[in-house]
Amino acid sequence: IIGLIVLVSLGSVTLLNSLLVGQDVQITAEENNLSTNTRAAETVDDKLSSIRANVFQLLDLLSVVSGGRNSVLAKQAEAFFFERNTAIGFVYIISQDSLSNDVSSDQKITNVKFFTSNELELSSIDNALEANADKIARSCAGETIAANISPFFGIPSMALFFPYKENGYDQTCIIGFSIETISDILGSNSINTTFVINDSDELLSHPDTDRVLAGESMGSYPLVSEMRINNQNNEDSRQIPYKVLSEDGKSLSFFGAYEKISLADIVVLTTVPLDTVLEAVRNTRRNNIYLTLAVFFLSVIIILVYSRLEISKPLGRLTNAAMD
Repeated sequence: IIGLIVLVSLGSVTLLNSLLVGQDVQITAEENNLSTNTRAAETVDDKLSSIRANVFQLLDLLSVVSGGRNSVLAKQAEAFFFERNTAIGFVYIISQDSLSNDVSSDQKITNVKFFTSNELELSSIDNALEANADKIARSCAGETIAANISPFFGIPSMALFFPYKENGYDQTCIIGFSIETISDILGSNSINTTFVINDSDELLSHPDTDRVLAGESMGSYPLVSEMRINNQNNEDSRQIPYKVLSEDGKSLSFFGAYEKISLADIVVLTTVPLDTVLEAVRNTRRNNIYLTLAVFFLSVIIILVYSRLEISKPLGRLTNAAMD
């Protein structure tokens, strides 16, 4: 009876402790995941906005420099710009017809050091633009768009397409740049996974670089699907639970936060696996169960020994004395 009382008492404490601590840990993990996503979205927004501001400042300078954009002063300004913005590979101002015709209004500024240091061919720019001809047309019509050009460059890279009007032409300003710095910042957490997609659900940045280089689409990923259904046009940070089937068919639970930044309909998403979050709680619960069983068996042994030495023997002597 005493052993059962000990077992029920310790078991109840273990169960309640696991439930309450598990809830607290899960709530904390959700809050941390949401905070991580918010900070990541702010980082991406700041980085991309800074790139846009720097490039447009260069273009404004080149438009007023004495001697035009082909002057020595303009070339020197470009050189200074790329020295301070080494991650930017090229800045193109082109029209929709530029892919098929040589348009005189086009302006192409290339960071030769960027391509040399990364062992890239300049032809990769044309290949990337030809593959994104639809985005060029949309940008010339007034949309701001982001695209993954990593498959053409061989390094994590992104292109931003901004509507650009000059001398009456409907053009787009295309900025191609490396996102390795952004990827390093977003991939610094070992528990949370943060990735970035564009309006077409193309993967722009991910800790797993191979997925970006492969030009993977995240349209079928459960978190992205739920986001598009529930909150497609909202820029506030949101978080939802979702499940993913592993390769062995096991259902894995996740929490996913997402936030759309103000630029080019880019969405930053952060996920955290529930199993990883609750692993410490499960380990503690398992240890408590082992401790409960150990205390139970120890109490049973102590009770048996005590009853044999302190109760059974005196009763035996009393019985023998009564029989005599």
